Amino acid sequence: MLRRLAISGLAFLTWLGALDRDANATFDLWGISEVYTNADGSVQFIELFTAFDGQQQLSTHTVTTNANTFTFPTNLAGSTANQHLLIATPGFASLPGAVVPDFTLPVTNFFSAASDTIRFAPDAFPPNGVDFVNISNAPTDGVNSLNYPGGDEAVNSPTNFAGDVGKLVTLGDFNEDGTVNSFDEDLFVEVLLNCAAFHAAHPTIDAVLVGDLNEDGTVNLGDVDPFIALLGSPVSASAVPAPSALLLALIALADVAGRGRFGSRSPRCRAITPAIKWRVSLYE
Repeated sequence: MLRRLAISGLAFLTWLGALDRDANATFDLWGISEVYTNADGSVQFIELFTAFDGQQQLSTHTVTTNANTFTFPTNLAGSTANQHLLIATPGFASLPGAVVPDFTLPVTNFFSAASDTIRFAPDAFPPNGVDFVNISNAPTDGVNSLNYPGGDEAVNSPTNFAGDVGKLVTLGDFNEDGTVNSFDEDLFVEVLLNCAAFHAAHPTIDAVLVGDLNEDGTVNLGDVDPFIALLGSPVSASAVPAPSALLLALIALADVAGRGRFGSRSPRCRAITPAIKWRVSLYE
């Protein structure tokens, strides 16, 4: 009898503890799900995720690194079940492929890609908070991020509380190796000749997002000169830094188009007109 009373009492105390946790800690089921930085730390984001509802009470709680602290200024509104939360550096939303972050970090270089620890809510659960991740040599190629749990590298996918999913890209980097170089030339030409075929061959790459360098809403001859300007250096000493013959032909066509003979006639994801294709073939 005494044993049953003791078990019942323990169960009751556990139930009371659960009630207290729900009433006073409605933030502690968020976890760090993705961390991203570019090479110089000027673009970074930290993403949280929770599978549970009732996790709106973020105000005054913190996200910290070894050098910096962010304090949530407000609570959330709406259900938090299976939701993401995006915190990013200033100017993040204006970048190609970005989405609007839910909160803005106070500084760039909020965390160190080389070595750091990111903690969520250490103010309430010291010293390491509700969740923390140790970072060591995070990818800085502008393409990949660290995903948790596990810390595996994958293509970045910033997701905000509204459910919008982004993908940060480097303009002109068609092969997504983190830089614009001679390896991107052939892919750029593929997009110009037949954007739909390019998307069929490379379904994960948004050609318009990467290749619309003059920001007119499509990839066409008007993007050739800006692309050439991005070809700053070869991939290696053995790489050919000079533009390919076909790309040089497109430069010539862009110059002609700029003088008004052809205009800008290659719409998004459609092949360049037959006349332009024929003229390109003269240079091959």
